[in-house]
Amino acid sequence: MPAFQDTTRRVTGTGQPSRRARAVERRLGLRDTTTAVIDSTVLQRLIVTRDSSARLAQFHHARRDQPAVDPLKRKEHSLYLKAPLLVRYAETLDSAEYSYKISQVVGAHDTRIPLTFTFEEYRAVRMKRSAREYWEALTRKYELPGERKQGLGDVFGQITSIEIPVAKNPLFSIFGKNQIRIQINGSVDIHGAFRNTKSDQNTANILDQSRSEPDFNQQVRVGVRGEIGDKLRIDADWDTQRTFEYENQLRVKYTGYEDEIIQNIEAGNVSLQTNSAFISSSQALFGVKAGLQFGPMKLTAIASQKRGQPKEITVSSGQRATPFERKPYEYSRDHFFVDTVYRSLYGQAFSQRPLLVDPRFQILDIEVWVSRIESVFDPTDRAAAAFI
Repeated sequence: MPAFQDTTRRVTGTGQPSRRARAVERRLGLRDTTTAVIDSTVLQRLIVTRDSSARLAQFHHARRDQPAVDPLKRKEHSLYLKAPLLVRYAETLDSAEYSYKISQVVGAHDTRIPLTFTFEEYRAVRMKRSAREYWEALTRKYELPGERKQGLGDVFGQITSIEIPVAKNPLFSIFGKNQIRIQINGSVDIHGAFRNTKSDQNTANILDQSRSEPDFNQQVRVGVRGEIGDKLRIDADWDTQRTFEYENQLRVKYTGYEDEIIQNIEAGNVSLQTNSAFISSSQALFGVKAGLQFGPMKLTAIASQKRGQPKEITVSSGQRATPFERKPYEYSRDHFFVDTVYRSLYGQAFSQRPLLVDPRFQILDIEVWVSRIESVFDPTDRAAAAFI
């Protein structure tokens, strides 16, 4: 009888059970697990508690409230709430002591301790405050290249806004600075459509009952502003949808400095404003207007024409009657003679004034026959035959 070896009891050369023997022990629950238990008291000694004060190092912007007024008016950080609208920063001059008082009030009550400065101290504070505000404005305006994305409006703005530098010239000095600027803005709207019109009336040609034609409508609005130096400015505003022609503006304006005799010269669409009750103001003028100043005396001169006319409209019962006059020679192709007899008498009747009318050929009554398209029969209708 062959002998079988029990491998579940095999022990390796190091004195440890073999892998198969350990697997059998785990499966049968025969392994002693008391030696593998971890002492929990040791873990409690190894646990390190979290320092709750460590987070205070992250608060760099700790708010510091001052009992007195800040004369520099430092900008508050955006992390904190802004001051209410009722809080007002006031600076008053004491003419008796020649000093300045800076306070922060709500109504008539001080919310902080006010500060008093002499004139020299106040000037130093204002200089320091202005320098601080200037540097803050420069830092806010600075933008890295590539950060700001340009839209379609920015691209067109660069094209329509033109600045031309001009070399120094004694003749150009009458316009102030040596520069020319042109700015163009406006819009063009084009509406396109195709119109088909059908008529149910009987015509000699059946093709005339239907008509197809394109329909285009456009609206153009253009505004141009040009500056030559800092004295001469040219403005033009034109729109096709305006009712009156004088609403389209064209103005050339020269503005002098405060110490010059010629204060302003305007050409184009001008207006005359008067403070007198005897001379009324005028609008919608087209011409030249000049303003001069000789010391305390001011002189305004204008030479223009009025681009407008008064019109009176009478409306009765919601309707307006429009009279018109039609002369004999203003005939239309759609008009015709009632009979060939009148065609021969037309030249003789209008050969002299007053008009000669032969009573034998005067029309006293005329009947107009209209063909009925509807299929419904009307007993009052009469049948007739017409030859064209």
